[in-house]
Amino acid sequence: MFKFHSCHCYRRAVSALCLLLLLTTFGLAPAWAGTCKLNSPTVPINGTVPLSGNITVGRDVPIGTELYRTTFWSNVTMVLGCDEGNYTFQKRLATTPYPKANWTAPRGAVAYQTNIPGIGVHIWSNSDGLPALNAGSYSYLVPTVLTLYLASGSINALTSFDVSIVKIADTVGTGTLNGSSLPTVQFGISGTTFTPTLNAQITGSLNIVSRTCTTPDVTVDLGTHYSSELTGVGSTTAWKTVPIALNNCPAFYNLNSIRTDTRSSPAVVTTGTLATNAIQYAVNPTTSVTLANQGVMALQSGGATGIGIQMADSRGNPLAYGQTQASGLALTTVDGANYTLNLQARYYQTSASPTLGAANGAATITLVYQ
Repeated sequence: MFKFHSCHCYRRAVSALCLLLLLTTFGLAPAWAGTCKLNSPTVPINGTVPLSGNITVGRDVPIGTELYRTTFWSNVTMVLGCDEGNYTFQKRLATTPYPKANWTAPRGAVAYQTNIPGIGVHIWSNSDGLPALNAGSYSYLVPTVLTLYLASGSINALTSFDVSIVKIADTVGTGTLNGSSLPTVQFGISGTTFTPTLNAQITGSLNIVSRTCTTPDVTVDLGTHYSSELTGVGSTTAWKTVPIALNNCPAFYNLNSIRTDTRSSPAVVTTGTLATNAIQYAVNPTTSVTLANQGVMALQSGGATGIGIQMADSRGNPLAYGQTQASGLALTTVDGANYTLNLQARYYQTSASPTLGAANGAATITLVYQ
């Protein structure tokens, strides 16, 4: 029998003129901020970044895992007229509906919570995590025209960014992640005043699925055997199937990405997969392991001796107890689907002189949801 448990000063006019001449002579940047205005187009780019689809967040997906990514691309050329002065290019978050997350995002970005517990968001552009309040600096001794454009066939970082949805806590909620719960993005030139070049908001919604299957205990009868059936150390009885039922499972939608490329009209939307969902398992006997390389566990005390229980996967490969291994299950997007993980078990003679008696064992199977 076998059982499983499942970041000025003011001077006189003459002094200021001398300072300007010195700065020009030595090639130094001006020490004051100026102002810019949009010449073409005369208003900032208004971008929308869509959320759509479904993702399944496995219980055991590590904190920090990127679950979903949506990307905004644009090739609109921005022409600005700027006074003399110093400027910085800023990439910032204009609004942040939810508090900061207790998780450190990569690229120096600030991560924020969302309307779904355990799910966070961070926004980045090339190597800059937002907010990037000094993402580039410019200095002009005379009024100039600044052009932000598409260079060398690739999108200029001034008008592109990515939104990454991440797991930020052990426990994740389920439901609809709303674009309105995520920060809005603003790029622009900062001098005496801030001149926005891009305003973008995240729209749409994303369905978050996070739950596990139901796994009932299973009892496997390895049968009654005569001592004569075991003919020496290493001899075995016939394999018996150990069917591990996974019932009422969630739909497995994988971890996905979507890119909106506005370099053409209409915009091109491309979807992809960041990672596929998978179920792994680990078997841990409640008794000692007699022969690890053969996947043999000891029997429970008070019965037969010199006999163990050998376990294997469906192909007959002995199990490595306590180690996580792939289930090989082909998961689907059907909600409430049932799956069966088939393992095998049999008796295995471990000593030259076995004794008769009850030959029971037990193990716990841990399912790992990725």
